[in-house]
Amino acid sequence: MNQENFKVVKDNPEAQRRRRFWVTMVLALGLVGSYVLGVYDGKLKAARAERELSQNQGFLAQAEDALNVCRQSLSIATKRSEVDRLAVEKMRQQVADLRAEIANQQEDIAFYQNVMAGKKTKQSLKVEKIAVENALEPSRFRYQVVLAQVGKKHPWIKGNARVYVVGLNEGKKASFSLNHLNETMDQEVIPFRFRYFQKLEGELQIPDGFEPEYMQVRLQSEGRSPQVVEGQFSWSDIKGA
Repeated sequence: MNQENFKVVKDNPEAQRRRRFWVTMVLALGLVGSYVLGVYDGKLKAARAERELSQNQGFLAQAEDALNVCRQSLSIATKRSEVDRLAVEKMRQQVADLRAEIANQQEDIAFYQNVMAGKKTKQSLKVEKIAVENALEPSRFRYQVVLAQVGKKHPWIKGNARVYVVGLNEGKKASFSLNHLNETMDQEVIPFRFRYFQKLEGELQIPDGFEPEYMQVRLQSEGRSPQVVEGQFSWSDIKGA
């Protein structure tokens, strides 16, 4: 029968303590190293993030500056376009006013030529022109009746004029003299005195329910050779804007 050999080893507590110490030191150093590496890596990432944030803030500032420039350019372009539009509109209005003025001048020239033409006629007194246009208030109008004396000679002529507005008042025929349509006139007769021409002007208020159809003018001069002139003028023809 074989016998096992046993070796007796002497216990050494000091060696065991040293081994535990060095194991603990190694573990501690590993933990400290890991902590230091973690802190260092965190600082690197934080620094990198701060740099990226700074760059992005710079990009944002540049983008905002570019946006402000675009807004300013758009505002300037819009204002310039509005100024150009207003300038064109003003020019168009000036052209329209000039054309209207030229038309009035041509009409005045034709009127003066007609007055001074010296054509022989039995009656030198006439109604040269009559016009009506809207006033500011509803149913209120401005009127102008131009009386003229035509012929080679133009002595002073005087007399009286009567002007009526004729139409339908609630479906019935009605006639109003100017003094009934103008609060500043106190009589039906309008005196005149001139050599070449005279304008009778004023405003009239159309009554409610009255529809004008025409204006009737009657002139009667005084003197050795009195003249009587009568005429009817359609409201639609004489009424302007």
